[in-house]
Amino acid sequence: MRTTYNKAVMIKISDFFQGKVVLITGATGFVGQPLVAKILTNIPTVQKIYLIIRDSVGSNGAIKTAQERLETEFFNSSVFTQLRQIHGNDFKNWIGQKVFAVSGNLSQERLGVSEDWYAKLVKEVQIFINSAAIVQFDAPIDDATWINVISVRHAVQFAHQCENAIFVHISTAYSCGNRSGLIPEDLHPPYEDLAEELSGKEYPVPKTFEAEIEGMIEIGQQIREKIAQTDDLSQHFGVKTEKKWLENQLVEAGRNHALMRGWHDIYTYTKALGEEVVSRMRGDLPVAIIRPSIIESSLEEPSPGWLAGLRMADPIIIGFGKGRLPDFPATPNITLDIIPVDIVVNATLAAAARSYENGGIEVYHITSGYTNPLSFQRLHDLTMEYFRKFPMVDKGNPISVSAWKFPSKEKFSREFEGKLRYLSMLSWILKKIPTKWASKKNRRIAVLQNAIERLLYYADIYGPYANLNFDFETRKVNELHQSLSAEEQYAYHFDPSRIDWKHYLQQIHIPGIKHHILKMEDELNHLEANDTENRYPDELTETPSFQNIPSLLKWRADKLPYKVALQIKRTEGWVRYTYSDFYDLSRRIAGSLWERGLRKGDRVILFSENQPEWGIAYFAASQLGLVLVPIDQQTSSREVYALADFTSAKVILTTKKLFGRLG
Repeated sequence: MRTTYNKAVMIKISDFFQGKVVLITGATGFVGQPLVAKILTNIPTVQKIYLIIRDSVGSNGAIKTAQERLETEFFNSSVFTQLRQIHGNDFKNWIGQKVFAVSGNLSQERLGVSEDWYAKLVKEVQIFINSAAIVQFDAPIDDATWINVISVRHAVQFAHQCENAIFVHISTAYSCGNRSGLIPEDLHPPYEDLAEELSGKEYPVPKTFEAEIEGMIEIGQQIREKIAQTDDLSQHFGVKTEKKWLENQLVEAGRNHALMRGWHDIYTYTKALGEEVVSRMRGDLPVAIIRPSIIESSLEEPSPGWLAGLRMADPIIIGFGKGRLPDFPATPNITLDIIPVDIVVNATLAAAARSYENGGIEVYHITSGYTNPLSFQRLHDLTMEYFRKFPMVDKGNPISVSAWKFPSKEKFSREFEGKLRYLSMLSWILKKIPTKWASKKNRRIAVLQNAIERLLYYADIYGPYANLNFDFETRKVNELHQSLSAEEQYAYHFDPSRIDWKHYLQQIHIPGIKHHILKMEDELNHLEANDTENRYPDELTETPSFQNIPSLLKWRADKLPYKVALQIKRTEGWVRYTYSDFYDLSRRIAGSLWERGLRKGDRVILFSENQPEWGIAYFAASQLGLVLVPIDQQTSSREVYALADFTSAKVILTTKKLFGRLG
C-alpha cells in the first residue's frame, strides 16, 4: 500500500532510486543522455537502467543493432566524461553492468520489443521515464502523431502491467497552445472541450479524442499514398519535383492542423494530445508530467555548456555571431523562457520520487520566466556583447555584428522574400552565360539563397515564441524543491532563480555551442583569427609569414582546399587527404583531445607506423600546444609504457594494428 503524500516529509531521491530498475525511452536524445548520466553519477546503487533503442540502418543497408548503438554511440558520448574519470579503464565494463539496450520501437504495439524482453521488462521495471518524442516544430503530421501520441499510449499500457511502477512523462510547457494568462501546473482541459468550442467554426473538428487521432493518421496516409505513386512514376519519368511537393504537404498538413486547433505547431499540439493520453489511461498509476520550457545547454552537469545538437535558440545565436542573421522579427520585451537541461533532469528525478509517495498525477512546470525572467532584448544584448568581445572569424577576419531593429514579421518577410526574387532572377540570367565566371557567381548566389531561406524558416517556426509571453505557474515545482533536504537541494538543484543570465550566456552557453556544435575552442580560434596583420587578402601573390605551424596549415586549406596534401597506397587503393581534409580532421582530433582533458604543455605519445594519419595527429596536438613524443613502430610495448611513464604522458595515440601489441 502506498504512503500518503505529506508536504512536511523530506523525500530522499537517492533512497528512492537505490536498488530500483529503471526503463528510459528517448535515452539517446538531449534530455535522455544527461538523465542516464545523472542517475549513474549520483545514484550508482541503482540496480539497472534499460534503454529502448531502435536498430538503425546505414546508407549501405547495414543494420546497427540497439546493443551496437549503445556500445559505439551512447557509451562514447561526452555526457559520460565525469564517469570515465571516476572509473578510468574500467568504465566500459562498469557501465555495461548497469545499462542495457533493448531493441524496440514505441510506435508499435508492446513497445516493439520481443515477447521475451516484454515479459522480462514487465517483471522488473519499477520506474518508467518516457522521454521519447519528435521535437521538430515542422514534423510530418503522421510521424508526430505516432511518436508523440500513439507511442505514449503503448508506454502507459506497458506501465500498467508492471507491478507497483511509476510513470514519468516528459512533455513541454508549450503544450498549452495559444492560451493566455497564467498557465496552471495542472492538466489541460480535455479534447472534448476543444471540440465543442470549435464546433461552430468554419473548420469543425472530430467530436471525440479517438477520432481526432485516427483522422491525423489518415491525413498522413493519404499524402504518403500519393508520394508512393510518385515514386513509381519517377522510376520511369524522373518525377522528383512533385514528390518533394508532396513531402512538404505532410509538414504543411501538420502545421495547418495545429493552427486550426489553437496551437502554433504540430509538435506542441501532439505533446498536448500525448498528455491527454496519459491522463485518460493512467487509472491508479502514479504519474508525473514534466513540462520544461525551451531546453538549452547545461548549467553545471554533466559539464557547463554541454549540448547534443542544435536547440531552439542556438541557430539564432550562431546566425547572429556569423553575421548571417542581420535582424529578427521579435518583440524585445517578451520573456524568452529558457531552462538548462540539467535543471530539467534534476526536477524529473525529484518528481519521480514524489509521484511514488503521492500516488496520483502531478504536473510540474520546469521554467524560468516566472521566477527569473530573461527578455528577448537582454538575450540579444548579452549575445551581441559576447560576439563583439570574442568575434567569429571568416577567412581570418573577425565578423562584426550589429544590433537588431526587431522589425515586424511582415516587414522582415517582405524584405527577404524580395531579395530571394532578385537572386532567383539573377541566377536565371547567369545560367544563360556559359562561362566559368558565371558558374562561380551562380554558386555564390545559391549559398545566399539557402541562407535567406533559412532566415525565413527560423522567423516562421520560432515567431510565436519570440513574440508572445507565456506565464507558467511554478508553485508545485517550487514546493517540490523545498521538500528536499538541504543536501539534496544542492545535489539535485532545480531552482532557476539562481541562474545569472549574463554568466550563463557568455561563459557557459555560447562557449558550449562553439565547442559541442561548431567544434571550436577559444584556445584554437585565435590561431585562425591571428592578428589583423596576418589576415590574408583574396588575391595573395606570396606566402605570408606565420607564427606557428597550424596557422600555415589553415592558410593552405583556405588557398588550396582541394589540392592533395597527403596520400598513401593501401591494399584497397590510393587513400588521399586534401588540405581541407587535413585541416578539418586535425581540428576534430584536437577537439576530441581537448574534450578528454588535455591542455597546453601535456605530453602525448604518438606510437604509429609511417602514414598520413601520423601527420594529421601531429598537427592536431600542435593546435592545443601539446608536447608530442613520437615512438618508432618497432618499439616494444614494455618500452612504450616505460617512455609514457618517464615523460608523464597523459595519452598514447596509436593505430588499430599497434594497439593490439600494447595488450
